[in-house]
Amino acid sequence: MDTIIGAKELKWLGHIRRMDVQGTSKQVLYGESEVGKRKVESSKLKYIEQIKSAMKQSSIHIDIWQRLSLDRPMWRIKIRNGSISSEDRRIAKRWQSKRDDDIYAHSIINLID
Repeated sequence: MDTIIGAKELKWLGHIRRMDVQGTSKQVLYGESEVGKRKVESSKLKYIEQIKSAMKQSSIHIDIWQRLSLDRPMWRIKIRNGSISSEDRRIAKRWQSKRDDDIYAHSIINLID
């Protein structure tokens, strides 16, 4: 689920980057809050930090995303491929963890027998 959400955020990011207008969306993306504090129960990550995390997860280098996002088809391919790789890594990690648990369980059973 995190992979899907991250991909959607990155697609939106590319859309905002390609916009010519200096609208509210670009201000939210590039701006900083001048006043106020975050509520105690609200997310600890700023939006841009969430985006950076999604880029890292999708293997998109943070320093070149703005240039990449200007080419919409290439940006979408990069997001898709990064999402697939991220999901493959997540599944492999889960299977490795399950395999390690199975090995541990078998070693305990062998000690008991």
